[in-house]
Amino acid sequence: MTLDQFIAKYSGKYIDYDGKYGFQCTDLMRQYLKEVCGFSPYIAVPSVTYAKEIYAKAKPTFFEKIPNGEKNFPEKGDIVVWKFYPGVTGWPGHVAVNITGAPMNLISFDQNWKTGTPCHRQLHNYKGVIGWLKPKKV
Repeated sequence: MTLDQFIAKYSGKYIDYDGKYGFQCTDLMRQYLKEVCGFSPYIAVPSVTYAKEIYAKAKPTFFEKIPNGEKNFPEKGDIVVWKFYPGVTGWPGHVAVNITGAPMNLISFDQNWKTGTPCHRQLHNYKGVIGWLKPKKV
């Protein structure tokens, strides 16, 4: 499945991948890892308490880790991770799948941004972005 097919399949829907805690941003990421990347989601990214931990815990066998910087931006299909940033994210941080990136902002496929929303396209700036994970072909 491609990212575009994944977006078409899940736009406007809720994903609860683990069957716990309701629909979270991490559930969308894990469904993406399984259906588009072909990864075992909990091997590629072990269990986390908060989304902000994903960047640190993601396994380098499966991802290239790219820190957020002034002169780079994520590409289509990269997994973007946010830390806690007052006025932007809550304590848990956030994770989403990038659709398009540019120097000032990005559009990603998100769930639970803002709280309670189903899967949708979302415009973001880079406030609070730790970096992104570029899936490798394994």
